[in-house]
Amino acid sequence: MAKLLSLPNELIQHITSFLPCSSALNLLEVDRRLRNICNDKVVFQNIAKYNLERSLLLENGIELSENYWAESDAILTNIPLQQTIRLAYAAERCIQALLQKDDRWTLSTSKRLNSFKITEWLPQMMALHHPAALELKPETFLQLQGQVLLRMRVPKSIDPDLLSANFVLSYTLLAQLRKTSNGKQVKEPFDRFFSVNRATDPPITLSNGVRTDGDAIKSLRQRVRDYGYFGDTFDLDQATTLLPTLMLELELFTRHFTPSHITELPSPTGIPFYSMMNVPPVFGISKSPPFGDESIPFGWCHLEKMVSPDFLSSGSWTGYYSDQRRYLGRRRFDPAMRDIQIVARRTCKEELEVDSSLTECTIVDQQSRGVDAVGEFSLQGRVQDDGFVYLIKRYFSEDTMWTWKARMTPFGIVGMWGSDQERFGGYFWIWKKEWC
Repeated sequence: MAKLLSLPNELIQHITSFLPCSSALNLLEVDRRLRNICNDKVVFQNIAKYNLERSLLLENGIELSENYWAESDAILTNIPLQQTIRLAYAAERCIQALLQKDDRWTLSTSKRLNSFKITEWLPQMMALHHPAALELKPETFLQLQGQVLLRMRVPKSIDPDLLSANFVLSYTLLAQLRKTSNGKQVKEPFDRFFSVNRATDPPITLSNGVRTDGDAIKSLRQRVRDYGYFGDTFDLDQATTLLPTLMLELELFTRHFTPSHITELPSPTGIPFYSMMNVPPVFGISKSPPFGDESIPFGWCHLEKMVSPDFLSSGSWTGYYSDQRRYLGRRRFDPAMRDIQIVARRTCKEELEVDSSLTECTIVDQQSRGVDAVGEFSLQGRVQDDGFVYLIKRYFSEDTMWTWKARMTPFGIVGMWGSDQERFGGYFWIWKKEWC
């Protein structure tokens, strides 16, 4: 210790910055002078940004795509020391998660918050594109999602843990699909997971009594509340729980399309989550709605920016819809919707005065346009501040229009479509072309 303290302060800080965050924190407790020297924002910034334990990961056959956490500068420069330390510790937890051999670590709960501990830090680290978070396997989080859904069987409100778990599952699934370009390979561990009869997932039985356990897509659909029901609204828990099955289905069942009819799924690293979200601090206290200032938990932190006219109108959108009018379980997708240009604005004072039922929201103007296999179409409707999307899709080539009811999610607009007679047609998902 005396030898260490004999070194210049700058060198001691440099040495400390090579330690994992937990080791650096332990060092601060050893000696008061060391604490005064090393309890420094730059030290923990460097730990968070550069300490990826690459040699340890390589020993375990894991190679990261980056040598440092490139996007950390966006947040590290603007937060105080204590938040910097928490972020450095969350980065260490990401690396530790990669070394886990099973999914038990995802199920640890916090009695203080009555929530799963993982939701206090991992969604934020994924939104900030930490390199280790990108390598986590999606099947690791199937049990977590199932456990949260089991807790929500009789929901009074949306569980914040479910939105966080769904984000983590969707993020890692997208990453694997983009990395492998092989939907069957990614689906296999999902099938193995669902082949075991669990309390979270009742067995799927056909009308003739034959069990069909082990089909991940059927089991994931079963987790979506009111799957196939075209109701008055479509909630955020439904949209985010639907995304994983849509991702798998699109990867598996659109590959036979001609290149002009295919659009790539978004890349998680291509989605600028940090600029689209008010990402809450890691290890902060989450609450259910309604929220006070600066208390919005992760699952809702995208809404303020992503329902704005500027976000909706910038760039072009693309995506797919399923056609399930004949048979709910039929896996049929039409060629991609493309070149969707949304023209959006906020409601004006005169509109609110004329229509007392109208609340302040973002209006999608009828000048909004897009193209799909049927032809050119317009979109018109509204995007509410709570993320509910109600649009009318009207084709120019024929007298046909469909109703879209959806939610804004961090991965784009996800919802269902149908007719005025409340008949379910299928599901859809559109995202920004620039995210691909």
